[in-house]
Amino acid sequence: VEGPKKEPSSSPLTNLLLMTAVRHFGLTIGEDIEMYLQLYDITLGKYISERFLVKISKDVSFSSYLDGQSTCSAVFTDICKQDNLRDLYLVIYVIRCGRIVYADSCKKPPQYVYRRPYGCAVTSLQDAYAGFESIDGDGKELILRLYQCDDRDFSQLHEYLIRKQNSKFSPLSSSNSQGIVLQLNFISCNNGSPSMDQQLFLSKSVLVRKLGFPDIIMPGDVRNDIYVHLIRGEFDRGGKTAGRNIEVDIKLVSGDGQLLKDSISHAVGYVCASFSSLTLHHICAPIWNEMIKLNVPICMIPGIHLRFDFKYCSSKEKYEPKLFGFSFLRLIDDEGTVIQDGNHELIVYRADDPEKLVSASYASLPSTPHELHKGEHSEYANLSCLGFTRSVKEWIVVEFQLCSTKLTQNSDLLALLKWKSYPDRILEILRLVSRLRGEEVVKFLQDVLDALFAMFSTEEGFSTPHSGAVFVVLINVLNLLEDSRFVHFKPVVDAYIKNHFSAALAYNGLVDCLKRHTTFLPNPERQPQLIKCFRSFDFLSRFIVQSWKLHSRASPSDEGQQLTLIITDLFDSFRLMMDTTYDIETSHDAKVIFLKVMPAAISNFLEVLDPESLAGGISELIDSLGATESAEEIIAAKLHLIKRIVATTIFSQPSSRCVALPVLSHHIRLHLAARQDLSQCAAVLGDILDYFYKNRTASVEGKIQGLKSMQWQRRV
Repeated sequence: VEGPKKEPSSSPLTNLLLMTAVRHFGLTIGEDIEMYLQLYDITLGKYISERFLVKISKDVSFSSYLDGQSTCSAVFTDICKQDNLRDLYLVIYVIRCGRIVYADSCKKPPQYVYRRPYGCAVTSLQDAYAGFESIDGDGKELILRLYQCDDRDFSQLHEYLIRKQNSKFSPLSSSNSQGIVLQLNFISCNNGSPSMDQQLFLSKSVLVRKLGFPDIIMPGDVRNDIYVHLIRGEFDRGGKTAGRNIEVDIKLVSGDGQLLKDSISHAVGYVCASFSSLTLHHICAPIWNEMIKLNVPICMIPGIHLRFDFKYCSSKEKYEPKLFGFSFLRLIDDEGTVIQDGNHELIVYRADDPEKLVSASYASLPSTPHELHKGEHSEYANLSCLGFTRSVKEWIVVEFQLCSTKLTQNSDLLALLKWKSYPDRILEILRLVSRLRGEEVVKFLQDVLDALFAMFSTEEGFSTPHSGAVFVVLINVLNLLEDSRFVHFKPVVDAYIKNHFSAALAYNGLVDCLKRHTTFLPNPERQPQLIKCFRSFDFLSRFIVQSWKLHSRASPSDEGQQLTLIITDLFDSFRLMMDTTYDIETSHDAKVIFLKVMPAAISNFLEVLDPESLAGGISELIDSLGATESAEEIIAAKLHLIKRIVATTIFSQPSSRCVALPVLSHHIRLHLAARQDLSQCAAVLGDILDYFYKNRTASVEGKIQGLKSMQWQRRV
C-alpha cells in the first residue's frame, strides 16, 4: 500500500528569465516602425508570450530613441528549464505604418496611415543560450537580418525562417549586416521569482508575461487576462478582379453600445480603445495572426462583447477607408460563464453606416453559426429585421484564451463561487464540483476554499445541513495536491492557511467530521473516502489549529482547555478505530496511511496544545494497535511514528515524556523480541539514547542504564 505520495525534491525550481534589449535598428524606410518581439514554440506551433513593442518614429534616429526612453528592453518571464530551450525562438516582426503601397520617392505625409507588413527575423534561444559560460553573465550580442515575403504568407514568415524554407522568403534589399542588433541575457531565478538584486537589475525593463499560468499560482496573485487572436477571414471580392485591401478595427463594447476606453492592449504597456489590424494588399482571404489582450473588469459588464469592423482601404490616398461589415463576439455565454477557449467562427454582417452600430442593437443577433443554428426557429429567423443582413460567404475566425484567477469558463465552478445565489441547489452544486477537472480547481484554489468554508458552518460556528457534503468536497480538493501534476500547489494552501483562512469557528465541525469518518473503517465501500480523508489529515489538522488561533484572538478569555478536550475526544475516536478488530484486507491500507500522516498532524497540534495533554492520547493510540500486530507495513508505520514522537516536545518535556516513554519502550522491546523491523527499532533506540546522552544529568543516568540493559517495565 502507498501512504501519502512522496514529496518532490525540496530543491528550488529554477526557471529562466530572458532579458532582451534592442541596441540598434539600422534600417531607414521613411515611415514609422513598429517592432514586435514575442516568444514562439515551434513544437506547439504557437506563441507562448505576450508581445513587446518598440516604436520608432521616422523623424527620430534610433540612437535618439534610445536616449529618449528606456522601453527598448524587456524581460520574458517563466521561460522554461534549460532542456526545453531547443523548441523556443524569439520572433521579431517589423511593421511599417504608412501608405498601402510603399513609395520611397514620396515625401508628403500620407493622409491615411495603415499598418503594413515589412519584415521578420528569428533567433533560436538554444543557440543563444549555448554561448553563455554561466547564467547571469553580461549578455550576448546578436545581429539579425530581416527577411520579407508575399503579404499572404507574412503571418507565417517566422515558421518559414525557422524551418529554412528558403523558397518562401528573401532578405530585405535594404537590410545590411547591421539590420537589428539585440543583446540577450539569461537570468536564473529560484521558484520562478528573481532575487532582490535581480529585481533591481530588471527594474527598468518591461515585464512580458507568459500566455497562460505559471507553475504555481499563489494567493493574492490576481490575474484577469483575456487574449484574442485575430486569425483569418474570408471576404467577397465584390465583383473586382483583384482582392480587396481589408483592415479590421477591433473594439470592446458594452451591451448598450458604450466603447470601453483603454480596454485593448496590442503589446505590453500599450492600451487603446480601438486596435487596427494589418492591411494585406489585394487579399480576400487574409491571415493576420495578430493578438490583443483585453483589460476587462472582474465583474463583467452585462452584454460586453468584442466588435470587429471591416473596412475597404483604397491604394489611392484620396479615398478614406470605408466600412462594409462587422462581426462580434460575446464574452459571456448564456450560463454567465466566460466563453470557452479555442477557435470561434464569427458571422459577418453587412453594414456601411457606422452610426447604425453605435447603439449595439445588433447584440441580439447570433454572432456565430452555432448560435444561428440554435435559434433558427426563433427571433433569429429574420436576421434583416434590425437592418443587418448576414453575408453568407464571408466569415472570420478568432481564437479566445482566458487566463484569469477570477473569471471562469466552467458553470459548475461558477455556481460554487456564487453559491449564495443558489441556496436550493447547494447539494447539487457540491456533487457537480466533485467531478471538476483538477486544472479548473487549482486555478481558483483560494476562492474554492473560501466558498467551501463559508458553506461549512454558520457565522456562529454551527454546522449546516450540508456540512458533511462540504467536508467530502474539501478532502477531494486537498487530495488533488497529492497528484504529481498539482503537487507544486501545496505552497498555495500553506499561504492560504497562514494569511487568508478566516473560518474562526470551523475547528469544531472539522473535528466532528473527522470523528464521523473513523466509523467508516469496517465498510469496504467507504474505504476510498476514508483514505482520502487520512491523506489530507495534515492539511485538515492545520485548518483546525489555525481556526483555533483565530478564535483565540477574537476571544482571548477562552483558554486552551476547550481545544484540549476536543482533540482528546478526537484521539479517543482514533484509538477506537485502531483498537477494533476488522478484516485485515479491509482496514490495512487506511491504517497504514493514517499512521504515516499522524506525525505531521501531531506537530501541528503541538502549536496550540501542551505536550502533556497530547502524550496520553498518543500513548493510548499506539497501545491500541496491539503488540502482536503482524502486518509488516503497519509495524513499520508505527515505528516511524514512534521515531517522530521522540523528536518532538512530547519527548523533550519531562512531564509528557514520563507518560509516553514507558509505552514507546514497551512496544520497541516487543518488536525486538519478535525480530520485527530490527533496523527501525535500532534507529528509534539510537534516537532515544542520543537524546538522553545529550541531556544527561544525575537523574537520568539510571534511565540510560535501564535502556541499555533492555530491562523495561510497563507502568501500570
